[in-house]
Amino acid sequence: MNKIKQNTREVLKSIPSVDSIILDTYKKFNITFHHSLLKQIIKEEIKQLKFQIINNNIVNDIEKILYKRLSKRIKENLKNRLQSVINGTGIVLHTGLGRAPIDKAILKKTIESIYPYSNLEFNLDSNSRGERNNHISYLINSILSCESSIILNNNAAAVLLALNTLSDNKEVIISRGELVEIGQIPSGKWNVRIYLTASSDVDVQIYDSNDVTKFSEGKAVVAWCADAKTCNIGALGSDEGAGYAMYKHMRVGYSGYGGTGGMPGKEWISVEGVTTTNLIM
Repeated sequence: MNKIKQNTREVLKSIPSVDSIILDTYKKFNITFHHSLLKQIIKEEIKQLKFQIINNNIVNDIEKILYKRLSKRIKENLKNRLQSVINGTGIVLHTGLGRAPIDKAILKKTIESIYPYSNLEFNLDSNSRGERNNHISYLINSILSCESSIILNNNAAAVLLALNTLSDNKEVIISRGELVEIGQIPSGKWNVRIYLTASSDVDVQIYDSNDVTKFSEGKAVVAWCADAKTCNIGALGSDEGAGYAMYKHMRVGYSGYGGTGGMPGKEWISVEGVTTTNLIM
């Protein structure tokens, strides 16, 4: 038994040090990624190799096996993760494939126009601060025959601005399937306070993500309903105004749907102490 252990120790000793491997890899490869990633790869492969040695799965050619594995991992990480693919899905605007294709001539012209710097928010005529929207708004105005326009590259932001402009203080019917998860408060965080700001009322729901089977179902912490009594086991309801309630050993605070100081759209959420579960908004 002692002889087997002695042999294992001898084999483990044959593994090169992390520092020497780093020096070797820099000589053999043109490493373009961060030093910390290279160190992480080496440590992971050494750990795996040690496990196999201890279990007698590998006993010979240790250094050769290690460098072969490292070579494969390094080559994988030297490749650009983003690669050109063929879209055979039949969906022209495919989010998973980078949305709309960009014409190479347009892309080249764009790079030449903005590299290394551009007048994105600088007015060259007046030598003063400019507005980025002016570079394209005049084109949209002419196409839509409108006086003014704003261009966004985010659909959610576009919907929000459209609703805020056209439906202020009006009712908008939203499908349950279209409700959006705007964020998560992970467990283990101390004294969390989140501020929500909008030009009008913000309707926020917060649920315990460990008890949610479907969005807007499960154990409500801050609920969009008449009052806390009608919301499963909701800690705070919509008509209670600012207040605090205990939920899973957390003291949850909420400004209320009326907003801070009676100002709708100026709301806050707080968790005093440590969060004991994941919360989603």
